[in-house]
Amino acid sequence: MSGEVSKPHLEAPDGPVSPSSRFYIERSADRLALEAIKRQGVTITIRAPYQMGKTSLLSRLVNKASKEGKKVATLNFQSFDKSSLTHASTFFRQFCIWLSDELNIEDQTEDFWKRSLGNVQLCTHYISRYIFKETQMPLLIAIDDVNAIIDADFRSDFFDMIRSWHNRRSVSKQWSKVDIILATSTEPSLLISDIAISPFNIGGTVVLDDFTPEQISELNDRHGSVLTRDREQQLITILGGHPYLVRQALYLIASGRMSTGDMSTHTIADDGPFRDHLHILLLRLHHQPELIEGFRQILQNQNCSVDVYYRLHSTDLVRREGLNMTPRNQLYVMFFARHLLS
Repeated sequence: MSGEVSKPHLEAPDGPVSPSSRFYIERSADRLALEAIKRQGVTITIRAPYQMGKTSLLSRLVNKASKEGKKVATLNFQSFDKSSLTHASTFFRQFCIWLSDELNIEDQTEDFWKRSLGNVQLCTHYISRYIFKETQMPLLIAIDDVNAIIDADFRSDFFDMIRSWHNRRSVSKQWSKVDIILATSTEPSLLISDIAISPFNIGGTVVLDDFTPEQISELNDRHGSVLTRDREQQLITILGGHPYLVRQALYLIASGRMSTGDMSTHTIADDGPFRDHLHILLLRLHHQPELIEGFRQILQNQNCSVDVYYRLHSTDLVRREGLNMTPRNQLYVMFFARHLLS
C-alpha cells in the first residue's frame, strides 16, 4: 500500500525539471549561476552534454531573473527550421522577430530591414534603437541549444555579434543592463575557434557535473528511499552520476516499473529502462565513421586522436581518467561494446 500512496507524488523525468520541483537537485554550478544573475550586465555560458540538466538550470535562471525585475526573452535555437539556418538574412531577422514576440512588443523588423546594412548591424540596431526603447528595464536574453547553428555559414557572425554586445557594456548604459545566457551541449571550441571573437571565454562558464554520491542519496530519499545504500552504490557503479539516468532509474523503481535487480540484468536490453537514451546516442554516431572508430579505440585501448576525443566528449560519451580516455560509465561500456565491437 505504501508504494501506491507514493506514486501520485512522483514525477517522470521527461524533459526539463521545473525550478519548483522537489526532485530538482541543486549542484554547486547552480549556486554560482544564481548568484551571477542577480547582477546586471553578465554573460553566462552553461555547458553540459545531452540530458545533464542545462535546460533545467536555464529555467531556474530565467525564473530568478524575472523575480529580480528583469524582462526575459527565452529562445531555443532547436526551434529554427532548416531554411532559417541556411540563409543568414532570414535567421537574423527571425531572431529579432522572436525577441519581439518573447517581450510582447510589436514586430518592427520590416522597417529596419529596409536599410542597406549587414545582418549583424541590423540586428544590433533593432535591439538598441527599438527593443531598449520599448522595454525600459534590465533585459535577459537566454538562448538554449545555441549549438544548433554549428553547421550554419553565419555562425561566426552571430557569435561575433554576441561578443560585441558584451563589449558595448563598457561604453553604453543601455547595454550594461543586458544579460546574456548561452546554453550549449557542444564544446565551444567546436563552435568558434577564434578566441578574439568568442563569447564563450567572457563572463562566467558553468559546467554541469555528475551528481555526487551524496546527491544521489538525497534523490533516493526524495523517491521514498527505494534503494538501500548498497543498492545506491550498485547504481553508481553502472550509471556513474549521470543526472537523467539516475533519476530515470529511481523513478522506475519507485513507481514499480523496474525492480532493483533489473538494474544489472536488463540495463542494455532492447526493451530495457534506458533504451531511448542509448539509441539516441547510437544514432548520433551513425554516418560519422571517424567517431565510431575513435570510440572503438577508446573501448579497446583507452585512447584515440585528440580532435575525435573532443567531438566524442561533446556528445557525453567519453571522459578522461588521468591519462586514459574512457567511456563515461559502465552502462556505455556494455552497450557500445555490444554494438561497435561485436
